[in-house]
Amino acid sequence: MRRVSARFWGAKLLLWVALGLTAFAVPTSGQTELNLSRDVSLDQKLDEQVPPDIAFMDETGKSVKLGDYFGSKPILLMLPFYRCKGSCALELEGLLTSLNKVAFTAGKEFEVVIVSIHPKENPEIAAIKKRELMKFYKKNGGEAGWHLLTGSWDAITQLTKTVGFKFVYKADKDQIAHPAGLMVLTPKGKLSRYVYGVSYPPQSLRLAMVEAGENKIGSVVDKIILYCSPFDMHKGKYTMSLIRLLQVAGVGTALILFASITVLSFQNRRVALYKSDLDVQGRLKTDN
Repeated sequence: MRRVSARFWGAKLLLWVALGLTAFAVPTSGQTELNLSRDVSLDQKLDEQVPPDIAFMDETGKSVKLGDYFGSKPILLMLPFYRCKGSCALELEGLLTSLNKVAFTAGKEFEVVIVSIHPKENPEIAAIKKRELMKFYKKNGGEAGWHLLTGSWDAITQLTKTVGFKFVYKADKDQIAHPAGLMVLTPKGKLSRYVYGVSYPPQSLRLAMVEAGENKIGSVVDKIILYCSPFDMHKGKYTMSLIRLLQVAGVGTALILFASITVLSFQNRRVALYKSDLDVQGRLKTDN
């Protein structure tokens, strides 16, 4: 089932990308041909600070700055546009599917910040999209942790350049070609991880948030798994390391042996004390 699902999503994504890029395939006079590797990509800029003072409007029409969402929780940042029926819709669906399977709740352990890259979209469109998304988000009270923003072209380009999100917007045809993926930010707004594609494994997303959260969220088990699963920047996911797994297993075995020896020593000591007490009591009875 997983293989069939992966092939289905892969074929579906390729179809949408092909449809989305059709308008860019044949350049008109005076235009340069679109180069996907150069013009449309998501380049990693790890540890880069996202400017907190970039101004947008949220889905209620309120003026906000990105820094308003910085503080104590890691942030999931996604850059689609709301009226897109192609890869953007798949990205948002993939995010919802994954977050519904993660034990964390938006607004409690993390924040979701979605910024439209379309300069003609407005808070009204963002509000409609949020209502659509929240119909499928299954965490009670979690809607408070979702923030759908729109803004000016200057704000959009400042943010996308900072995070390495390269896209092409054709204003005359009102069409956009863009990469797919999301970014995980630390509570202070620094880029911690990039997760590519339109499908996000829940375990990888959870570990990315635990790592970006600077050990303020997640369990001890998460920390162990995080140590055993270093992040593969090329694949955009966590992969199990056999060496680290053996190291953890070795430490665990040593701790178990130490605990066993300690318990046995304690039990032997109690037995010895008990026998000593019996000997003393026996001698006292003999003397009497």
